[in-house]
Amino acid sequence: MASIQKVTEALADAWFIVRDPSFAKTFDFAGVGERRLLPLVGMFLAGSFPYKVSREHTSALPGFGLGKGRIDYMVAKVAVELAVRRTKDAQSKLFPTQNKTEVRKLLKHRGPAILALFDFAPTPADTGELERQYRNWRDLCGIGSGKHNLSAFNVRYFYTEGGEPRDPLCFNIRV
Repeated sequence: MASIQKVTEALADAWFIVRDPSFAKTFDFAGVGERRLLPLVGMFLAGSFPYKVSREHTSALPGFGLGKGRIDYMVAKVAVELAVRRTKDAQSKLFPTQNKTEVRKLLKHRGPAILALFDFAPTPADTGELERQYRNWRDLCGIGSGKHNLSAFNVRYFYTEGGEPRDPLCFNIRV
């Protein structure tokens, strides 16, 4: 059975593998954006959870177009959204102001959800500021007026420090 903990462990395994120089000999993962990294992470999740992973699962997305969006991955009933900061990107790429749509989709998902932040920059983002901004999601990525059924979600921040990948910073965002 897939759970937040098991999906986090699978994402952590994927993170440590793509940061391993012996694995990524000729492929520069650090310069790859979210679009190119998504299929690779998806293959890893599919290997970790056979027959339980679906890609681009339709979800509610209030405030945008038709009000529908797509969650990057569903692992059993756990929604997974991925955001990537490349080597030369600003740390703001990881903040909720840049990831409004991901946060909105996860808030509207009924069930467990993870926002995985992969940070390939040589210096990590300010983790205190990162956590503070996600905890104040209402100020930064409001979902509009009306009655909305919202669910809590989890943020997992995968980063390196001193050139070495670290265990993910984990925090839960309550509604």
